[in-house]
Amino acid sequence: MGHGCRVCAVLLLVAGMFGTAQAVSTYSGSLSYDGGGITGTYGNFWLASGTALDWSVNANGNGTYTYTYELQVPDDSKEISHMTIEVSPSFTSSNLLEVLQGTIADDQPDDYPKAGADPGMPSSLWGIKFEGGAGETDYDWTVSFISDRAPVWGDFYAVDGKRPGAVTAIWNAGFGNPDFDGPTDHIMVPDSTDHTTPAPGAILLAGVGMALVRHIRTRRWV
Repeated sequence: MGHGCRVCAVLLLVAGMFGTAQAVSTYSGSLSYDGGGITGTYGNFWLASGTALDWSVNANGNGTYTYTYELQVPDDSKEISHMTIEVSPSFTSSNLLEVLQGTIADDQPDDYPKAGADPGMPSSLWGIKFEGGAGETDYDWTVSFISDRAPVWGDFYAVDGKRPGAVTAIWNAGFGNPDFDGPTDHIMVPDSTDHTTPAPGAILLAGVGMALVRHIRTRRWV
Protein backbone atom coordinates (compact mmCIF):
# COMPACT_ATOMS: atom_id res chain seq x y z
CA MET A 1 0.00 0.00 0.00
CA GLY A 2 1.43 3.40 -0.92
CA HIS A 3 2.53 5.69 1.85
CA GLY A 4 2.25 8.91 -0.17
CA CYS A 5 -1.50 9.27 0.23
CA ARG A 6 -2.76 10.50 3.55
CA VAL A 7 -4.83 7.44 4.22
CA CYS A 8 -6.03 4.56 2.06
CA ALA A 9 -8.81 2.58 3.73
CA VAL A 10 -10.88 -0.04 1.98
CA LEU A 11 -13.38 -2.69 2.88
CA LEU A 12 -13.16 -5.89 0.90
CA LEU A 13 -15.89 -8.50 1.13
CA VAL A 14 -15.54 -11.99 -0.28
CA ALA A 15 -18.81 -13.92 -0.51
CA GLY A 16 -19.73 -17.29 -1.98
CA MET A 17 -21.84 -17.70 -5.09
CA PHE A 18 -25.48 -16.59 -4.54
CA GLY A 19 -24.62 -15.62 -0.96
CA THR A 20 -24.18 -19.19 0.24
CA ALA A 21 -20.78 -18.51 1.90
CA GLN A 22 -20.29 -16.25 4.91
CA ALA A 23 -18.78 -12.84 4.18
CA VAL A 24 -15.25 -12.18 5.42
CA SER A 25 -14.33 -8.54 6.04
CA THR A 26 -10.93 -6.92 5.82
CA TYR A 27 -10.45 -3.33 6.97
CA SER A 28 -7.10 -1.82 6.06
CA GLY A 29 -5.39 1.54 5.81
CA SER A 30 -2.21 3.54 6.22
CA LEU A 31 -1.03 6.67 7.97
CA SER A 32 2.20 8.38 6.95
CA TYR A 33 4.29 11.40 7.79
CA ASP A 34 4.28 12.41 4.11
CA GLY A 35 0.50 12.31 4.05
CA GLY A 36 0.03 14.23 7.29
CA GLY A 37 -1.41 11.34 9.27
CA ILE A 38 1.60 10.99 11.62
CA THR A 39 3.07 13.66 13.87
CA GLY A 40 5.35 13.64 16.91
CA THR A 41 7.87 15.43 19.07
CA TYR A 42 9.31 18.50 17.39
CA GLY A 43 12.08 17.98 14.85
CA ASN A 44 12.70 14.33 15.60
CA PHE A 45 14.36 11.85 13.23
CA TRP A 46 11.13 9.97 12.41
CA LEU A 47 9.29 13.04 11.13
CA ALA A 48 10.58 12.30 7.66
CA SER A 49 9.67 10.60 4.41
CA GLY A 50 9.40 6.85 4.90
CA THR A 51 7.68 6.90 8.29
CA ALA A 52 4.34 5.08 8.04
CA LEU A 53 2.01 2.80 9.91
CA ASP A 54 -0.01 0.28 7.87
CA TRP A 55 -2.84 -1.55 9.62
CA SER A 56 -5.37 -4.24 8.83
CA VAL A 57 -8.21 -5.93 10.69
CA ASN A 58 -9.49 -9.29 9.46
CA ALA A 59 -12.80 -10.71 10.63
CA ASN A 60 -12.05 -14.40 11.07
CA GLY A 61 -15.66 -15.53 10.72
CA ASN A 62 -15.84 -17.02 14.22
CA GLY A 63 -16.39 -13.88 16.28
CA THR A 64 -12.68 -13.04 16.46
CA TYR A 65 -10.55 -10.47 14.65
CA THR A 66 -6.88 -10.44 13.65
CA TYR A 67 -5.24 -7.02 14.12
CA THR A 68 -1.94 -6.32 12.32
CA TYR A 69 0.18 -3.16 12.49
CA GLU A 70 3.34 -2.52 10.45
CA LEU A 71 5.44 0.44 11.61
CA GLN A 72 8.28 1.70 9.42
CA VAL A 73 10.73 4.46 10.26
CA PRO A 74 13.68 5.64 8.14
CA ASP A 75 16.66 3.29 8.15
CA ASP A 76 19.66 4.54 10.10
CA SER A 77 17.55 7.09 11.98
CA LYS A 78 16.75 5.85 15.48
CA GLU A 79 15.66 2.40 16.57
CA ILE A 80 12.12 1.65 17.73
CA SER A 81 11.90 0.98 21.47
CA HIS A 82 8.19 0.29 21.90
CA MET A 83 4.79 0.86 20.34
CA THR A 84 1.45 1.12 22.13
CA ILE A 85 -1.90 0.37 20.47
CA GLU A 86 -5.01 1.81 22.12
CA VAL A 87 -7.82 -0.50 23.22
CA SER A 88 -11.16 0.31 24.84
CA PRO A 89 -11.32 0.96 28.61
CA SER A 90 -13.11 -2.35 29.24
CA PHE A 91 -10.52 -4.40 27.31
CA THR A 92 -8.70 -6.91 29.57
CA SER A 93 -6.05 -9.57 29.08
CA SER A 94 -8.85 -12.10 28.49
CA ASN A 95 -9.76 -10.25 25.27
CA LEU A 96 -6.21 -10.70 23.93
CA LEU A 97 -6.63 -14.25 22.67
CA GLU A 98 -3.27 -14.78 20.96
CA VAL A 99 -0.18 -12.75 20.04
CA LEU A 100 0.82 -13.79 16.52
CA GLN A 101 3.82 -11.51 16.02
CA GLY A 102 5.77 -9.11 18.18
CA THR A 103 6.87 -9.06 21.80
CA ILE A 104 4.19 -7.91 24.22
CA ALA A 105 5.12 -6.23 27.49
CA ASP A 106 4.15 -7.74 30.83
CA ASP A 107 0.72 -7.16 32.38
CA GLN A 108 -1.11 -5.86 29.34
CA PRO A 109 -3.22 -3.88 28.72
CA ASP A 110 -2.16 -1.00 30.95
CA ASP A 111 -2.60 2.73 31.45
CA TYR A 112 -0.21 5.08 29.62
CA PRO A 113 1.89 7.22 29.64
CA LYS A 114 4.36 5.82 32.15
CA ALA A 115 6.69 8.29 33.82
CA GLY A 116 9.82 8.73 31.74
CA ALA A 117 8.95 5.98 29.26
CA ASP A 118 6.46 7.73 26.95
CA PRO A 119 7.78 11.27 26.39
CA GLY A 120 5.53 13.58 24.44
CA MET A 121 2.42 11.35 24.52
CA PRO A 122 -0.35 13.93 23.98
CA SER A 123 -2.86 12.40 26.42
CA SER A 124 -3.48 9.22 28.37
CA LEU A 125 -4.74 5.97 26.87
CA TRP A 126 -5.48 2.37 27.85
CA GLY A 127 -3.41 0.25 25.51
CA ILE A 128 -1.31 -2.78 24.62
CA LYS A 129 2.45 -2.13 24.64
CA PHE A 130 4.82 -4.03 22.34
CA GLU A 131 8.56 -3.98 22.99
CA GLY A 132 11.68 -4.79 20.99
CA GLY A 133 12.52 -8.46 20.73
CA ALA A 134 12.67 -11.49 18.50
CA GLY A 135 11.01 -11.02 15.14
CA GLU A 136 11.40 -7.26 14.90
CA THR A 137 14.08 -5.30 13.08
CA ASP A 138 15.32 -1.97 14.37
CA TYR A 139 13.41 0.18 11.90
CA ASP A 140 10.56 -2.00 10.66
CA TRP A 141 8.15 -3.69 13.08
CA THR A 142 5.12 -5.89 12.54
CA VAL A 143 2.90 -6.76 15.50
CA SER A 144 -0.22 -8.88 15.24
CA PHE A 145 -2.76 -10.36 17.64
CA ILE A 146 -6.21 -11.95 17.78
CA SER A 147 -9.04 -10.47 19.86
CA ASP A 148 -12.75 -11.04 20.31
CA ARG A 149 -13.36 -7.29 20.09
CA ALA A 150 -14.55 -5.67 16.85
CA PRO A 151 -12.71 -2.62 15.39
CA VAL A 152 -13.21 1.08 16.04
CA TRP A 153 -11.05 4.16 15.38
CA GLY A 154 -8.29 4.78 17.92
CA ASP A 155 -4.68 5.85 18.53
CA PHE A 156 -1.08 4.61 18.56
CA TYR A 157 2.21 5.83 20.01
CA ALA A 158 5.81 4.79 19.30
CA VAL A 159 9.16 5.95 20.69
CA ASP A 160 12.88 5.38 20.39
CA GLY A 161 14.47 4.28 23.64
CA LYS A 162 18.04 5.42 23.04
CA ARG A 163 18.56 8.75 24.77
CA PRO A 164 20.04 11.27 25.68
CA GLY A 165 19.49 13.51 22.73
CA ALA A 166 16.33 14.66 21.03
CA VAL A 167 13.22 12.71 21.99
CA THR A 168 12.09 10.66 19.00
CA ALA A 169 8.41 9.81 19.39
CA ILE A 170 5.49 9.68 16.97
CA TRP A 171 1.72 9.19 17.09
CA ASN A 172 -1.32 9.53 14.85
CA ALA A 173 -2.25 13.13 14.07
CA GLY A 174 -5.69 12.80 15.68
CA PHE A 175 -4.41 11.36 18.95
CA GLY A 176 -7.00 11.94 21.67
CA ASN A 177 -9.39 13.78 19.37
CA PRO A 178 -12.95 12.73 18.50
CA ASP A 179 -12.78 10.06 15.82
CA PHE A 180 -15.65 11.12 13.55
CA ASP A 181 -13.24 11.72 10.67
CA GLY A 182 -11.87 8.23 11.30
CA PRO A 183 -9.29 7.25 8.70
CA THR A 184 -7.78 10.69 8.13
CA ASP A 185 -5.81 10.54 11.38
CA HIS A 186 -6.68 7.36 13.31
CA ILE A 187 -6.11 3.64 13.06
CA MET A 188 -8.49 0.77 13.83
CA VAL A 189 -8.20 -0.78 17.28
CA PRO A 190 -10.27 -3.20 19.42
CA ASP A 191 -13.56 -1.77 20.74
CA SER A 192 -15.55 -2.29 23.94
CA THR A 193 -18.04 -4.84 22.65
CA ASP A 194 -18.41 -7.23 19.77
CA HIS A 195 -20.36 -6.26 16.65
CA THR A 196 -21.92 -8.32 13.90
CA THR A 197 -19.88 -8.54 10.70
CA PRO A 198 -21.89 -7.00 7.79
CA ALA A 199 -23.99 -9.56 5.93
CA PRO A 200 -22.92 -10.65 2.43
CA GLY A 201 -25.62 -8.59 0.77
CA ALA A 202 -24.83 -5.46 2.75
CA ILE A 203 -22.14 -4.29 0.32
CA LEU A 204 -22.26 -4.60 -3.42
CA LEU A 205 -19.88 -1.81 -4.40
CA ALA A 206 -16.36 -1.23 -3.08
CA GLY A 207 -17.02 2.49 -3.23
CA VAL A 208 -19.27 2.34 -0.20
CA GLY A 209 -16.69 0.58 1.92
CA MET A 210 -15.64 3.58 3.94
CA ALA A 211 -19.25 4.52 4.63
CA LEU A 212 -19.70 1.13 6.27
CA VAL A 213 -16.51 1.49 8.28
CA ARG A 214 -17.75 4.84 9.58
CA HIS A 215 -21.13 3.29 10.37
CA ILE A 216 -19.56 0.63 12.61
CA ARG A 217 -19.01 3.24 15.32
CA THR A 218 -20.05 6.88 15.50
CA ARG A 219 -18.12 7.41 18.71
CA ARG A 220 -14.97 5.82 20.03
CA TRP A 221 -16.16 3.65 22.90
CA VAL A 222 -19.45 2.14 24.04
